[in-house]
Amino acid sequence: MAAGAHLAAVFLGADSRRAGETELVHAFRARALGSGAVAGALALAGLVVVRSDVPELYDDLTSGAGLACVLASAAAGLVTLWLEWRERFELARYSAAAAVGAIVAGWAVAQEPYLLPPDLTVHEAAAPDATLVALLVATGLGMLILIPALTWLFRLALSGRLVYEDKPRP
Repeated sequence: MAAGAHLAAVFLGADSRRAGETELVHAFRARALGSGAVAGALALAGLVVVRSDVPELYDDLTSGAGLACVLASAAAGLVTLWLEWRERFELARYSAAAAVGAIVAGWAVAQEPYLLPPDLTVHEAAAPDATLVALLVATGLGMLILIPALTWLFRLALSGRLVYEDKPRP
């Protein structure tokens, strides 16, 4: 929840800057800095809890690829706080997303080859090949429609060409 609140504050701060809402920019900047500090503190506290509750997971998070993900998340989180402090909101979006992505990647790397403890591997949990092929085909076809539409929407919104009017059209 803390990471979600932090991402929301970072993204809304950038949107407020783009919309010219100075009061909101300052409010979301303060929230981004505060929620980023809280998220970092909770991440460190979470490692302490994992160390005592699930030592195997802690070992995988503090060595090898798991440690690389933890360090990448910490570095991206610190960069995000620095960017927010310097009011570089657009760049902070990318570093904040990288910090959260590294958290998810670290969890996945530390769990490998298990999907969920204690003994279910990813291979054992996989669907039959025919189902996986059908899923990949359906996903590919859906992406052919979704990606261009989202690209167009984001380009319109981020360039300021997507304008909202106060009065309804006839």
